[in-house]
Amino acid sequence: MKPQDGQEAVEKAEQLLLDLVLLDIGLPTISGIEAARQIQKVSPRSRILFLNQHESLHMAKTAMKVGGHGYVTNIDASSELLKAIQSVREGRALREPTDT
Repeated sequence: MKPQDGQEAVEKAEQLLLDLVLLDIGLPTISGIEAARQIQKVSPRSRILFLNQHESLHMAKTAMKVGGHGYVTNIDASSELLKAIQSVREGRALREPTDT
C-alpha cells in the first residue's frame, strides 16, 4: 500500500494497525514527520522507518525524536533498504543520529 500523502498514511496505519510503516519525510498534505507523530497515537505498536531525499543530521534526529525507528536516504535505499526493514522489524533502531 502506497499512500498518496501524509494524511492517507495516518488513516491507513490506523485502519490496518501495521507492524512497519515506511514514510517519506517529504509527503504532501502533512509531512512524514507529522504523519509519524499521528501514527504513534493511532497505532502505537507500528514501527516507523523514514526515507529522505537528502542526508540531514537535523532531519534524522527529528525523525527519531517523533518515534522513528530508522532513517534511510533515498541514495542509500537501493543497498540499505532491505537491511533497514529487517533491523526495524527485529526491534533494533537502524540509525541513532549523533553530532559526530
